[in-house]
Amino acid sequence: MVLHEFLVLAKRKFILFNFKLHAVELYLSTEISYKDLALQLEINNPALLAQWVQRFHADGVDGLKPNWKGRRPQVPDKPIVLTPTESKEIQDERLKQLEEENLKLRIEVAYLKELRRLRLEQEAQKQEQGLATVSEDPSN
Repeated sequence: MVLHEFLVLAKRKFILFNFKLHAVELYLSTEISYKDLALQLEINNPALLAQWVQRFHADGVDGLKPNWKGRRPQVPDKPIVLTPTESKEIQDERLKQLEEENLKLRIEVAYLKELRRLRLEQEAQKQEQGLATVSEDPSN
């Protein structure tokens, strides 16, 4: 059954952890060569078996587990638990920031209103001057 699982999964370029562990244990428990064991287990590349044994010696059983490639899935951060004092300090700081932002926005609105009033005033003066020059024309 292990061999069948290997053959099915080898087509997908993924070998079961259990099969790798079984192959390494067979190699270490017998005095068979990589090539002969690879032939027995129907592995095309004996060097692959050698890599598994090297990883097993270096990292133990964890060295045979699959190494996932690509991005790790995003896991939401754990909520930060604050003490009541820290929570109050953070709330006070946030309130202070909001009050400062509110003040800045009020000043900006007042400035823009005054700018608009002045611009409308200038346009009205230009229109009055334009009307006055037309009515003062002596050719009428």
